[in-house]
Amino acid sequence: MRDPQKAEKDPRQANDARLRAALEECLAARVLVPQKCAELRDLAATKEKAVERDYLLYLADVIPLQVERAATCAEMRLAHLRVLKSKAARQAELARCADGVNGTLHWFKYWAWSQDPRPVAPLAVTPFEPFEFQEGAIAWLDRLVFLERKSGLLDKSRDMGASWVAVDWAVKHWRFYPGFKALFGSRVEDLVDDKKNSDALLEKVRFQLRLLPGWMLPAGFDYRSHTGYMNIVNPELDCLLTGEAPTPDFGRQGRYTVAVLDEHAAWPHGGFPQWTASSQSTPCKISISTPKGKLTKQAKLRFNSEVEALSLNWRRHPWKDERWYKGQTMEMSAAEIAQEIDLDYEGSQAGRLLPMWNENLHVITWSEFADFYGEKARDEQGRPCIPPRWSRGMAHDVGTTQEHPAVILWGTTAAEDSRARLCFSLSGTVSGRRRASGHRGAIDQSGDGSRERMALAGAVAHLARRQRGTAAVRTRLRHPV
Repeated sequence: MRDPQKAEKDPRQANDARLRAALEECLAARVLVPQKCAELRDLAATKEKAVERDYLLYLADVIPLQVERAATCAEMRLAHLRVLKSKAARQAELARCADGVNGTLHWFKYWAWSQDPRPVAPLAVTPFEPFEFQEGAIAWLDRLVFLERKSGLLDKSRDMGASWVAVDWAVKHWRFYPGFKALFGSRVEDLVDDKKNSDALLEKVRFQLRLLPGWMLPAGFDYRSHTGYMNIVNPELDCLLTGEAPTPDFGRQGRYTVAVLDEHAAWPHGGFPQWTASSQSTPCKISISTPKGKLTKQAKLRFNSEVEALSLNWRRHPWKDERWYKGQTMEMSAAEIAQEIDLDYEGSQAGRLLPMWNENLHVITWSEFADFYGEKARDEQGRPCIPPRWSRGMAHDVGTTQEHPAVILWGTTAAEDSRARLCFSLSGTVSGRRRASGHRGAIDQSGDGSRERMALAGAVAHLARRQRGTAAVRTRLRHPV
């Protein structure tokens, strides 16, 4: 796309020229679609693997949808611009955009943009007209931050536009909400702000600002003065979009309307100290991430009900189907699929020693275990217990930090002649209960978020499969501390 800014001395006129050029480019892309789709179908015909062939055919099917949606939106926006010629019409438009959540959705429809430089994208720059699931996320953010004043968690599959939702949402309120201040963070500092990296959050902000009409920019706004490193200022309304590196003291100083923790699950130290530190600066923290195991702060928030959660699973996108899913996973490991696509916290845990572990298959409560094993699994008062003559032991791995906590494991091995009531041999099976603690106290590693339900791990599920026609019994035991 040509850059009219170089030819225009007035930055507001440059914005107008740049905006019109981007909209016209969306219209021009229509004529490129037939040839691009024909190339993809021809390439698909050369592939021997069905998954590769189907993915290329998926792209050939979805590219016309993407381009037509962008072109139709561009036509609508150009028509809208034509009626906003007078000062009165523009003032009315600004007032409409400032009008609560309806104004936010209106602003997205007519003024929001996104960028995707990947070769598979038919257009690198497209109007961001939200899908229904994205409109739900926008309304969710408005409600949490401006009505309920509380934190939230958004977990998502890859390529769902979550980061663009957060960035454009922040730009809208930076422009229209007096005193609005947002703090951005990501897993490394360069993804917060880097003018040479279009993936950096604050560079996305600059991209969006360059595509607003000149009359929508704040009074007194100057690109050189007000879009410095880690700080984007609205001098008219005293608003600020700023960023920080993900250090343990992230957000500790300052006061903010909201803090956005992008890719929170991948932050240093598991994202624990940053969440705590930023609590001093704002009551509204938004964790946005794909999962990365169950031992991060993001996972604890997701399963401990500390905050309201919203999930953007790929199945909610109207254009994604099984061909897209299989195409994404062609060169991914099981853990990467769990992390990037499936929103699977168990499967996305990095460094898993037992990749076959599945909590749904390997967990039962103490009472379920006692019912399964029989009378010897209950004491004189009828409470579940370890059966007599089972070997028992304890191990302790000393640690003193969040990254390397102290871990205590209690274990028990079934006696040689142990049998369940269903006559399954339990000989040699092992169960264990694990608890970890670090410099900040106890760390629950059972995944259910309750210290009263610590985990006892076992391996007798395969025995239950011997029962005629019955499903495997889950075999990790839960027991009060």
